[in-house]
Amino acid sequence: VFSTSIRYNADLARGVYPNTIDEYEIGQNIGYGCNAAVYALKVREVQQTGKSRPSLSTNPLRKARRDLQNKYPLALKLMYNFALDMCPRLGDNYLWRSMGAELVPLPGSAQLLNGRMGSRKNTDLPLFYGEFVDFALFFSFRPLPDFHPNIVRVLTAFVDRMPILEDAKLAYPDALPNAPFYEMIINEPRTMFVVMKR
Repeated sequence: VFSTSIRYNADLARGVYPNTIDEYEIGQNIGYGCNAAVYALKVREVQQTGKSRPSLSTNPLRKARRDLQNKYPLALKLMYNFALDMCPRLGDNYLWRSMGAELVPLPGSAQLLNGRMGSRKNTDLPLFYGEFVDFALFFSFRPLPDFHPNIVRVLTAFVDRMPILEDAKLAYPDALPNAPFYEMIINEPRTMFVVMKR
């Protein structure tokens, strides 16, 4: 009963989340680090299923924070792609190989990464300008078997075009493509996005 009842297993109520950046509305920056920036997020076309209960709190700061979390219930982790010039040549599988370890908290990510993090037939593919990488690291990739209460829930991950957001030039200028980069390629730069529960 625990694995089949929504009452005891909240993961059963989890829906399917879109796999393109255009289907989400990105809110304000929550934080950023050396490898990624995190933004408030919501799916663009959300159907309201019910009304929220009135708040009992009288603290206006707490109420504003709660309203923001209700408006943007998800978080988007925008991974920095520092090898923008390599991705057009190597394709999206390069991003899955280099950033796939971010998906350890996503149950079922082994199927998502199947064939993207290397195979035993190509154990010496060049990833960085003539350097060869041992794919043994990727063969040992094992996602968590189920969601864990102490780890943020990862809902989906995808590779898509990298948007230049309002605060990007101030928060993470080194991770942005520069003007010469755009002259070298026709396609927009791409990166990995991880959608999480906020």
